[in-house]
Amino acid sequence: MALHRYRFRAMAAENEVQVHAASADRAAECASCAIAEVARIEAKYSRYRADSVVSRINAQAGGAPVPVDDETLQLLAYAAACHEQSDGLFDATSGAYKRHWGAYGKRPDDSYFTQAGEKLPSPFSGAVQNENRPSQYDPDGPPPPQFRIVHAARIAHDGLVYVCDRTNDRIQVFRKDGTFVKEGFVAKRTFGSGSVWDVVFSTDPAQTFLIVNDGTNQQIWILRRDTLEVVSAFGHAGHGAGEFYGAHVMASDSKGNLFIGETYEGKRIQKFVYRGLGPAQTPIVQ
Repeated sequence: MALHRYRFRAMAAENEVQVHAASADRAAECASCAIAEVARIEAKYSRYRADSVVSRINAQAGGAPVPVDDETLQLLAYAAACHEQSDGLFDATSGAYKRHWGAYGKRPDDSYFTQAGEKLPSPFSGAVQNENRPSQYDPDGPPPPQFRIVHAARIAHDGLVYVCDRTNDRIQVFRKDGTFVKEGFVAKRTFGSGSVWDVVFSTDPAQTFLIVNDGTNQQIWILRRDTLEVVSAFGHAGHGAGEFYGAHVMASDSKGNLFIGETYEGKRIQKFVYRGLGPAQTPIVQ
């Protein structure tokens, strides 16, 4: 199947839909549906449009109730939950910028990359930061003072924030106010696209373990959450069941089952059923 690209403008930015299809007609049909859905969402929820649902709600702030449909009610409920879980940092009512931080809780500094001769992509350009040669990354040297690619961030039940700094091969842990707590490296000698792509927590009350997917070494790492020590791993490269080609994103359900999505030529989601704790397995890559 050929790859077809369709560019369009929405939400004050240039966008692109990419469709793999057997024919140009089928690709155009799929792209048209996707672009129409983006236009629908923008028209309905943009706070820059006077006729949107959001604008109608804002206009009646503190006044008469505004009837909403089920879709909007679910979005408002989700926004309220995010506001509560983030201690007010996520605020859908204002869109106001609240806080950000970089590695070790310090201010991000792009000069770390530009002084090494790297050109950073501009926002909305569609380009990505070159990850073939991590700037100044030396696994035998001091830990990098800046994040390289923040690929995921998850909040544990106790409020600690776990950040996947993918091409620096590490997880950094923070409090929700940006206070740095600790860091741990995984397969520290991994270059290229890095070893720490996503993280989920074990489902026991203490969330004892972190599960980390590695789309470069094609392994799933198991770490103790309290020490960030690697205690086990599973998986290896390949296209068969239980093998990986670009283990990119991961989620878990309440039963501890894992759902792992593969990028590049993996192009699939695999489900791994939790059967309880077993003996530790030695990682293929150290």
